[in-house]
Amino acid sequence: VTFLALAFSAEATSELKPFVRGSWQEVLRSHAGRPTLVHFWATWCPPCRQEIPSLLAFAGEVGDTRLKLVLVAVADERDRAVSFVGNPRYPVLFDPVWDLAQRFRTQQLPETHLVLDGQLAATFVGAADWHDSVARRTVLARLDERTAKSGTANR
Repeated sequence: VTFLALAFSAEATSELKPFVRGSWQEVLRSHAGRPTLVHFWATWCPPCRQEIPSLLAFAGEVGDTRLKLVLVAVADERDRAVSFVGNPRYPVLFDPVWDLAQRFRTQQLPETHLVLDGQLAATFVGAADWHDSVARRTVLARLDERTAKSGTANR
């Protein structure tokens, strides 16, 4: 299965956007080729709530130019999700019936997918401490490999 990396317009980052037919396809097309973490979570999921702060810190540390982060609130109440994330720096989609989650073959929360060059490069099931974890080291290593390959290709 081929996946396209995700990104959003500035307006999409200001609040949760309802999940509507076709919206995720547009999102996928809008940033094809950009390294992206797609994180499926919910406010009713205790491990998800525990993981989000370290994930947001990691994304901020790595930087938007190197890695995009998309948060997908699954089967959640819009008001609770909006309240939890506040004014997110990173885009959030709302997936009330697991439609997008199922397309990523997500079966439990939290779950994070690394998309590189339009391909699913890694999946992390369960909560991770993004300050120091296998998930963090894997993402950084894959980003470094991608940078090294593109540097070699440009020589």
